[in-house]
Amino acid sequence: MVAISIGSLGGVKSKAFVSGIVVNGANLTRTSNGVRIKTWPGGSGCAQNIIFKNIEMHDVKNPIIIDQNYCDPKDKACITKPTSSAVEVKKVRYENISGSSSKDTAVVFRCSTAHPCQDIVMRNVSLVGKRGAPAKAECQNVNFSNNVAADHVSPLCPANLSITQFVHHPIDILAQLFNSNTIARMFTLVN
Repeated sequence: MVAISIGSLGGVKSKAFVSGIVVNGANLTRTSNGVRIKTWPGGSGCAQNIIFKNIEMHDVKNPIIIDQNYCDPKDKACITKPTSSAVEVKKVRYENISGSSSKDTAVVFRCSTAHPCQDIVMRNVSLVGKRGAPAKAECQNVNFSNNVAADHVSPLCPANLSITQFVHHPIDILAQLFNSNTIARMFTLVN
């Protein structure tokens, strides 16, 4: 069972345009997906200005997922290698989302190399993995426009992807690497 899904978009190299969607308030239990944006590689167009907020999930397989490289696992001819085109996904906001995943991974951003997910915002997101264990996040080619670490988000993308997490906040990247006193001295020297 699928819960809240935008897509499939861009199948068979088609164009798709989706904008101005707000999902405010939902309670999802034992669904295959929570809030999902799904696009096929090779398509074109844009999915933007999308808000998911005030959502509670219980034992959901994929609580938060953007998949710009969707490939039907039943289709033997479907190949998920990178393409030069993709439906762009940008200006997506996740706010006040809590609950549990039925897997270890609760957040998946599988975004295109050619057209990374842009201006993604996450605030007050708290998801745990199966049986209440800390959840994981899988993040590829995603650019956040807020400081997710400061905005009460769990799970976070792995540390080795922190540059894409804070692409609009370079001081936040430095703050993760050094203590705040060192940052203040470095910033003073630069200015």
